[in-house]
Amino acid sequence: MNESEIKNSLKEIIRYSQDIKDPKVDRLYNLWELNKKKYIELFNNKLIYEIDNVSVFLNNEVKEKNIEKFCSYIFKFLPSDEYFLVSNLVDLVRVKLYDNIVPDNLPEYFISHNITPGMKISKAFKFCISDPDRLDMVQTYFSRMLQEQKVTGTLCFSVHPLDYLSISENDCNWRSCHALDGDYRAGNLAYMIDKSTVVCYLREKEEKILPNFPDSVPWNSKKWRMLLFNADDDNALFAGRHYPFFSKELMEMIRVEWVKLLNKKFSLEEESTFFVYFYNRKITFSHWHNEQAEVNFKEFQNDDNKLETKYVPFFGRLHDIFSIITNSGDDLHFNDLLHSSCYTPYYCWKESPRYNTNVNFSIGNVKVPCLNCGENRLYETDSFLCESCKDELMPKVYCDCCGIAMNPENENTIFIEEEGVYVCSDCYESYFAECPFCGEVHRTEDMYFDEDRGDYICYNCHEELMEDN
Repeated sequence: MNESEIKNSLKEIIRYSQDIKDPKVDRLYNLWELNKKKYIELFNNKLIYEIDNVSVFLNNEVKEKNIEKFCSYIFKFLPSDEYFLVSNLVDLVRVKLYDNIVPDNLPEYFISHNITPGMKISKAFKFCISDPDRLDMVQTYFSRMLQEQKVTGTLCFSVHPLDYLSISENDCNWRSCHALDGDYRAGNLAYMIDKSTVVCYLREKEEKILPNFPDSVPWNSKKWRMLLFNADDDNALFAGRHYPFFSKELMEMIRVEWVKLLNKKFSLEEESTFFVYFYNRKITFSHWHNEQAEVNFKEFQNDDNKLETKYVPFFGRLHDIFSIITNSGDDLHFNDLLHSSCYTPYYCWKESPRYNTNVNFSIGNVKVPCLNCGENRLYETDSFLCESCKDELMPKVYCDCCGIAMNPENENTIFIEEEGVYVCSDCYESYFAECPFCGEVHRTEDMYFDEDRGDYICYNCHEELMEDN
């Protein structure tokens, strides 16, 4: 894509996903071009550096999570006795389920259902499930799960603007808070224009129509994604959280390829200089580490002043992680490296002594311009609008239950005609029901619950039913 094509694509996506009629992207584009220039040069004047035919196998932790999802899936529609058989067969083999072979140590109740050792597990399901349609649903899900234990695609290092907008948009059934309808969607723009963030992902062969992207802009669907954060002096790396699964193999491949790119650039820069004899040595990075030390300065502590923080050992000494990652206090992105409760970040550093200096990461710390006026900065994580544009363009109503502010035109905003109030979708699911007879919607506390039907019925229809009976 050239500049005009990128800008037009940005406008189409923003117009479609954020309902901004005339997106102003010039300033955003200029900041992106300025701050990503060194990566474009590193990628040999390309926006995406690609490695074809990359394959990885899921580790046991991911397999276990997939098995739990499988059990949750079948729980929704299998009768309790059939669910008991299938889930216990799954529990018997756990990750060996992926071998699709019934083991030898079968309890008697499986044998009594004609399930025998050595049989394919997918075939054994037919002795557990009587309904053909339900059996087909289970076998189809199970077959897809087995096929997906090996993930294959093209590994990409990207600074393309569309990859920042789509860091959590895909057709592979995963998402995060950085989806274009997520709570931290504005962070995508912050990543796009900072000096640190590169999007690494494994993509499918063909471009796809992605959620929150218009049909006119198909793009790369990410089977796996990790944000790579590069230090200001190019002397260290942080690996962001992986989606939808953790892969040490892919992360290591990224480290190795990054070093190759640096060495290629380094050799081109140095080969014509007098100092090539002394300095043209290969750049090397340490392996990935995720050790963190918690340092307590006990002599300064009291009940009101606890000095506890996380430290990481770069260049042979400990660094306060909060001091080496620029944190402006109004980050638009979700800072996994500093605040995640489920991910301990991995990091590595240049090993050559001449690079053993201070380290700093400027992640998402550039002020992002509003995409409606193009001037004022964004101030909220869940909008591409500045404060004044948001007040002007987005009329607000408030949920009658929880009080949250909502856009009345949003699909998650529901107007209850019978009561003349707006509610959010969460509160609607929790506190309201539609009468199956007249179709009116009321609060469940003002309705009659018919235990035989398992439905809430408005009192008018309930009284009519009682009279008919």
